[in-house]
Amino acid sequence: MSRLLDVSEAAATMARRWRAAWADALVSEHLSHEPWVVEVALRPGERSGADHLRVPAERRRTWHDQWRDLERTAPSGVSVIRAPVPLQGVLTPLPALLRVEGTQALDAFLGSHGGKDDSALDAARARRLLLDLTERGGSANASALRSLVGLDDDDARVALDAVAWLAEHPDLSEHTPRSLPIPGAHAKWVDQHARRLLLLTGRDVLTETMHRPPVAHLTYVDPGYLATGGRRHDAWTAGDCHTLPYEPRVVLVVENRDCRLRLPPFDEAVVVEGGGRAAATLIAEIPWVRSAEKVVYWGDIDADGFAILDSLRAALREASPTAGSAHDVVSLLMDAVALERYRSLGVARDRRGRLLRPSSTPLRELTGAESAAYSQIATSGPADVRRIEQERIPIEDVVDALVRCVARPDDETAVH
Repeated sequence: MSRLLDVSEAAATMARRWRAAWADALVSEHLSHEPWVVEVALRPGERSGADHLRVPAERRRTWHDQWRDLERTAPSGVSVIRAPVPLQGVLTPLPALLRVEGTQALDAFLGSHGGKDDSALDAARARRLLLDLTERGGSANASALRSLVGLDDDDARVALDAVAWLAEHPDLSEHTPRSLPIPGAHAKWVDQHARRLLLLTGRDVLTETMHRPPVAHLTYVDPGYLATGGRRHDAWTAGDCHTLPYEPRVVLVVENRDCRLRLPPFDEAVVVEGGGRAAATLIAEIPWVRSAEKVVYWGDIDADGFAILDSLRAALREASPTAGSAHDVVSLLMDAVALERYRSLGVARDRRGRLLRPSSTPLRELTGAESAAYSQIATSGPADVRRIEQERIPIEDVVDALVRCVARPDDETAVH
């Protein structure tokens, strides 16, 4: 049976297509200088004149009148295509398609026939941005346009200035991402918008600029060395030449700077500030880490802390051609026993008061006791504790656990 679309239904159908294809449509018009065309069938499902006549007569009259009125008042670019249909032995031209040629005509049609809502695209702004983008040497493609339109006016202006600046500067090798003198851009803007710049210009700015080598901050805690009055705090930079004042037997990796600075003297140990999952690769490439007798990780009891432990353990379990053989990682105060012991120090909200979210990320490098704690704090069900920050744990408990850790066999991978 025929379904007769009225003007508002046809407008709604066109609006859905426009929302899905607007960027491709605008880019196509811009590059080809030909109008983008969209058509909607006005009698879907109709196979014969008999199908049409099955629609109630009053409904057919209203439908015919609507489309006749639109034909008389349609703006340029909007037309109703009729096709002959045999009705009781007479070929009768009936509205068959609504055809709109050009995105400006479509925008006007939708604006006057209920096809727009408060969140509708500002097509005129999108056209201006596309024109500005190409005039400044950017890439005219749908992904770039969507990325640009998603910015507010101030950020869009900075992005376009960045496109123009990059077009004039093909060599970025003397700059870091933060030193690029792009008008209106703050120091971290390029880092935050690198993917957007790749879409807008086709250039991967982060690979074109000067590499900033990763740095691991560390603290010497061996009492014999400290008695010499040597420096207590140091930094290890990837690719540089380093000689430590002593070869550590124990390397303790922590995430929190307070914890690195607070650890009291400990024989033949060095404390390294990890800096998150990204630091796992850096730490795994330090030769004196791999040559240490014990590598210990102590982080927050939360989803991120266990993910960092998982990454560090995976990185060190693979031998490195430059840093040395594979090495295991022992966790400190990061299992189910520690979770229960320090539960009173735990929280379920972040520093802004928002509930901490669960995590469904599988962590395959955790031990059974670590996995038990991870499951409790990362569960998708209710949890009264989702984070116990490491700096809240008494430092004397940490030292006691570290002493037990050093005294234990190498095959024990968790200390509580």
